[in-house]
Amino acid sequence: MSPEAGGGPASAVAAHEEPAAARRLTLPLLAGAFLLSGAASLVYQVVWLRYLGLVFGNTTWAAATLLAVFMGGLGFGALLLGRLGDRIARPLVAYALCEVAIAMLALASPELLSWIDGAYVAVYRSFGNQPLLFALCRGLLAAAFLLPPTMLMGATLPLVLRAVSPVEGRVGHATALLYGANTTGAVLGTALAGFLSVPLVGLRATLLLAAAANLLAALVALPLSAPLAVTRPAVAPRRGRRWLLALFFVMGATSLAYEVLWARILVFYLGSSVYAYSLMLLLVLLGIALGSLLAAPWADRVGSLLGALALVQLGIAAWVPAQILLFGQLNELLYQAAVAVRPTGHGGVALAQLLAVLPLLAPPTLLMGMSFPLAVRAVHRHRSLLGADVGGVYGWNTLGAVIGSLLAGFVLIPLLGTQRSMVAIATVNALLAVPLLWRAAPRWRWAAMLGPPAVIAAGLALPRDQVILAAGIFRHDEPGDLVHFHEDAQASVTIRNRRSATGPYLSLELNGVNVAGTSPDLHAIQKLQGHLPMLLGAGARSVVHVGFGSGGTAWAVSRHPVRDLLVVEISPAVLRASDRWFGDVNHGVLRDPRVRVELNDGRNFLLATPERFGAVLSDSIHPRYAGNGSLYSREYFALVRERLEPGGVASMWLPMYSLTPRNYAMILAAFASAFPHLQVWYEPSALNAFTVVTGTVAPSTWTPESLARAFSDPRVVAELRGLDLARPADLLPLLLVTEEELSPWLAAVPPHSDDLPAVEYESGALLDRDLPWLATFTRLLALRPDEPPAAWVAALPPPEREAAVAAWKRRRLLLEAHRDFLAAELALARRPGGAAGATPTPAPAAQAP
Repeated sequence: MSPEAGGGPASAVAAHEEPAAARRLTLPLLAGAFLLSGAASLVYQVVWLRYLGLVFGNTTWAAATLLAVFMGGLGFGALLLGRLGDRIARPLVAYALCEVAIAMLALASPELLSWIDGAYVAVYRSFGNQPLLFALCRGLLAAAFLLPPTMLMGATLPLVLRAVSPVEGRVGHATALLYGANTTGAVLGTALAGFLSVPLVGLRATLLLAAAANLLAALVALPLSAPLAVTRPAVAPRRGRRWLLALFFVMGATSLAYEVLWARILVFYLGSSVYAYSLMLLLVLLGIALGSLLAAPWADRVGSLLGALALVQLGIAAWVPAQILLFGQLNELLYQAAVAVRPTGHGGVALAQLLAVLPLLAPPTLLMGMSFPLAVRAVHRHRSLLGADVGGVYGWNTLGAVIGSLLAGFVLIPLLGTQRSMVAIATVNALLAVPLLWRAAPRWRWAAMLGPPAVIAAGLALPRDQVILAAGIFRHDEPGDLVHFHEDAQASVTIRNRRSATGPYLSLELNGVNVAGTSPDLHAIQKLQGHLPMLLGAGARSVVHVGFGSGGTAWAVSRHPVRDLLVVEISPAVLRASDRWFGDVNHGVLRDPRVRVELNDGRNFLLATPERFGAVLSDSIHPRYAGNGSLYSREYFALVRERLEPGGVASMWLPMYSLTPRNYAMILAAFASAFPHLQVWYEPSALNAFTVVTGTVAPSTWTPESLARAFSDPRVVAELRGLDLARPADLLPLLLVTEEELSPWLAAVPPHSDDLPAVEYESGALLDRDLPWLATFTRLLALRPDEPPAAWVAALPPPEREAAVAAWKRRRLLLEAHRDFLAAELALARRPGGAAGATPTPAPAAQAP
C-alpha cells in the first residue's frame, strides 16, 4: 500500500512503542553510528576518486565526471530509497544491511577497478576520437562502479531518521543532530584519509579501515531496531512542496559552487599539495557540521521556517563581499596565525593555516549547516512520510550540488573569473531569499528585492581578481610584472617577470606553481631533456612528450629527424600562453607539421593508446603536488615501458628541490623497476636543482652512429652548441651516475607506488625547499665514480675518448663547487636575520670543461 495515499487508517503493522528511557538512548547511539558512517563515506570519496583518477585521468573533465557521479549517486539514493524506507517496518535493519553492503563493495573495489581499467581502454580505443560519445561512455563506466555504493550511502539518512520516528514537532532536532553527526564523521574521515592513513598505510589499507567503520555502525544499529508502524498519513499531505524542493536544489548548487571557487583560490595561498585541499574540505565540512548541531536545540521552535531560510540565504550572500575583502588580508592572517602557533613542523603549519582560513569560511558554512534541518521541517508532511521527505530534501540538494560544481568550474570561471563568479553565486543566494520572504513576511517584500542589486553593486565595487592576485606569491611583484593572467576550467595560468642574479626572466605558472620559464637553468634543462633521448634512442622516429611547459623540450626534439612528435598536455591554456609568450624558447614548434597535440592526462593517454614510440619523455609538474605523484610511480613507468618500441628510451625530469632524498630514491627505484638500465644527468652551466633520468630495458649507451649523425646535422649542432656541447666528448661529463652506482641506495627504499603515494604526502609536508636539494645532490656526488663508465667512453669517437675521461675528472671540481656554493648560501640564509628558506642565488655560470 502506498504510504503517500492520504487520509486512511493505520496499516495492520502494529507499532512497537519503546520505553521512554530506551528512546532517549537510541538517538545518541544512532548519532554515533552515523558518525562512523560519515567518516567511512568521505574516506571512500578520497580513495575511490584517487583510484579512478588513475584510470580516467586527472583532467578537469574527468575529475568532474567522477565527482558528479559520486554525488549523483548520493542524491538518487536518497530520493529513490528514501521513499522505500517509509514502507519498511524495521528501517534500522535496512540501514545495517546498507552499511554491510557498502563495506563489502568497498573491499571488492580494487578488484572491480581492474575490470573498469580494461573496459576504459576498450572505450577509448573505440570512441576516443568522438568526444561526446566518449564522455558518455566514460560516465557510464564511472556510474557502474560508483552508483551501487553511493546510492546505498544516500539512503542511510532517510532510513535512520525514519527509525528514530520522532514525534511531531521534533523532526528538526533529530535531523540536525543526525546530519551534524554524519558531517562530523565526514570531518574525521577527511582528516584520517587526507593526513594519516593514506601516507602511512596506503589506499587499500585505508579502504579496510573505512569498511570496518561501516560494519561497526551496523553492529551499533542492529540491537536498536524495533518494528515501527507503517501508516497512511492521518492528514492530507502538505501541498506546494515542489517549489521548495526546487529552491533546495538551487541552494545545493550554490553551496558546492562556492567550494569549487574556494579550492581554486586557496591553492594560491596554501599551495597545491594534497594537504591544502584536505584542509579546505575539512573546514567546509566542519562548518556545516557545527551549523547543523547548533541548530538542533532551536530548529523545532522556529515560527517562520521560510523566513529563517530566507535569512540564511541573505546571510550567505552578504558575507561574500566581506569574504572577498578578507581574501585580500589572508596573507596577514596567515602571518598572525603563524606567530601565534609558532610552528616547528608541518602539523603546526597546517594548524596555522586552518586558523587563518577559518574566519573566511566559517560564517557561510555554519549557515549552510543550519539550513538543512530547517529545510526538512519546511517540507515535512507526516510522520509516516518522513523517509520520503528527508530523501527529497537531501536528494535534490545533493543533485543541485552536482550541477553547481559543474557550472562553477566549466561555465562561470571561464566567463567571469573566480571573484566575479563568487559575486554571481551570492546574487543567486539573495534571489533565493525573495520567494521565501514573499511568502513568509509580505511586509518585507520590498526589502527582499533590494538584496540582489546590493550584492552585485558591492561585488563590482571591489578590485577585480584580488582574491587571487593578493596571494603571497605575488607580494614582491612590481607594477607590470604580471604579464599574463588567464582562468579557465582547468587552471589559472600566469606569466610573470621574475628576477635573479643572472638577470630577469619569465616564469610560466599553473595555479601558482612554476612549470617552465626562461631562466638559464630552466632553459638548459628543457633542451637537455629533449636531446638526450634522441642521442640514446638510436634514431627514434616517433616520440611522445608529456607536459609541454614553455616548449623548449619539444623544440629540441624537433631538431632531430623524427617522423612525428606527439605532445600530451593537460591544459590548453598552457599551450596558448607558451605559443604567445615563449616563442624565443619554442620557436613556434606547435606549427611544425610533424607535431600533434593530445589534450589529456599523460598517464591516461599511455594507458589507453595502442601506439608505440621510440622515445617517451615525461616532463610533468613536481611530484609533490596533488595528483602528480601518479606520474612518478612504478605503475606509470610500467605503462611507459609497454608503449616503447624495442630499443626505445624513456626520459624523466626529476627535481631535487622540495623532494626528500628518500622520495627521490623511491622514484628512481620505481623507474628502475621498468628500466633497469638508467642514468642520471645534470646540466651544470648554472647551479640548478634539476636532473634528467633516462632508461632502457636492455643495456644501452649512445652509439657511434647516433653521435655521428647528431653532430653532422646542422640543426642539432646549433642547438647543442647553445649548451656548450661542441663535440661528443662534451656529453659524457653531464652524466652523474648509472644503475651500477645507484643500486645500493635504491635497494634500501621501496619503489614509489600508486597504493602508497608517499611522495605527495612526505615531500608535500616539507617546509624547506632547498635542504633536500643539498642532501640529494650531495648523495649523488658521493655515488659518482672517479672514472667514467667504460662502455660510455668506448662509444665515443676514438680521438675524443681521452679528452672525455679528462673532462669527467675535471667536472667533479665544478660539481663540488656547486654543492659548496649551495651549502654556503643555505647556511647564510639560516643565520639570524637571514632569509630562511629563500632560494639560493644561482652560482655564476661556469664554462663546462
